[in-house]
Amino acid sequence: GSQTGVISAAERLVGLLKGRGKDSGGDAEILGPVPARIPRLRGQHRWNVILKTKRAEEAVSLLKACLADFKRPSGVRVAVDVDPL
Repeated sequence: GSQTGVISAAERLVGLLKGRGKDSGGDAEILGPVPARIPRLRGQHRWNVILKTKRAEEAVSLLKACLADFKRPSGVRVAVDVDPL
């Protein structure tokens, strides 16, 4: 997708994460959106949203709920990268 489309989608996802995180009473910390370390790769714009939790189950539950409600614009992909550290 276009850079503005990707940024807009990332901002909407952050809004969903923050709203659901507050509603659930969890300790989730949402950072971003920010440009990826490599902001453009193979012609695709990339932005990062970082979700930090103390319990992996909380992150999975929050992500599932938000991604179920997230209406992804045409040409925008969402990838989840799990880093246990």
